Amino acid sequence: KGGNKVRVTASLTSGADNEQVWSQKWDRPLDDIFEVQDEVSQAIVALLAPAVTGREQKRLLTQKKTSSLSAWDLYLQALSMFNSDDENYEDVVEKCKGAIELDNDFCDAYVLVCRSLFGKVFSSEYADKRAENEALYHQMANKAFDIDPNNPEAVIALSRSYNIKRDYDKRVELAERALELNPNHPACNHDYGLAITNLGRFEDALDHVFKAMKMDPARQRQYDFILPLIYMAMDDSENALKYTKEHNNFRPHSRYEGYLAAIYAHSGDLDMAKTHLATFLEQRPEVKTLADYEKVVPTICKDFVMGGLAKAGLPEA
Repeated sequence: KGGNKVRVTASLTSGADNEQVWSQKWDRPLDDIFEVQDEVSQAIVALLAPAVTGREQKRLLTQKKTSSLSAWDLYLQALSMFNSDDENYEDVVEKCKGAIELDNDFCDAYVLVCRSLFGKVFSSEYADKRAENEALYHQMANKAFDIDPNNPEAVIALSRSYNIKRDYDKRVELAERALELNPNHPACNHDYGLAITNLGRFEDALDHVFKAMKMDPARQRQYDFILPLIYMAMDDSENALKYTKEHNNFRPHSRYEGYLAAIYAHSGDLDMAKTHLATFLEQRPEVKTLADYEKVVPTICKDFVMGGLAKAGLPEA
């Protein structure tokens, strides 16, 4: 950017050999930045046409974007915060709300609020804000879908809204719709995998989760968090232990101490199970009994986790 001029450079690199296969530059007045975005989208869709469905091609070319530079800037700031390792979801939400105030039909801003809020809804650290976060999530998801029902990420947001409401039939229906809109979208594959765990389709879920990770390895940690839960649901202690330890080493959390206690108990290593249970209880003082933890244990692997914690010595009541 220089003065009122901006240069946009886009390139396409082959994932197979890391060779650049296409590159193009656009020099435009800053006022025309959104026109440049349209040109970039059209150029890339033309190159990727064989891999992009007709419906998704149409959506990419006609997608409603914000016309407010200030709203776009706030959204990009929020997106940068969201992608950072030390994300503060409240800051992300506030930036997105600022963008929405400037453009009430800015679909991507609503979607980003949902992406930031979803994990917090189920997190023990934010239990005191759960009702507030759930209400905001549902509001933002419905608005995003109303603005652009053919945006796969807006459909994913609404699908997850039904997951929070425990309406799993509607959850899966919308996850299928998002995947149909763009079968080559990593997030669509990942979310469909998440959705069908509620139906007990764990092998299919693994296929879609690993597909998402293969398509977008840079976001692996955003996709593989579900693997410990799926493997516990499948009673596969070996893989459950592998992925739980990976996550706990990467970003330690009390939930993983509980999972490790359950996994080691099912594997017959009661000493390790009791060690991790003690750490879990120290970090989660509100949990005294199995009945306490039953309120928040992940549904898909509930039997495995609760049974393991019982073996490790957590009292029933």
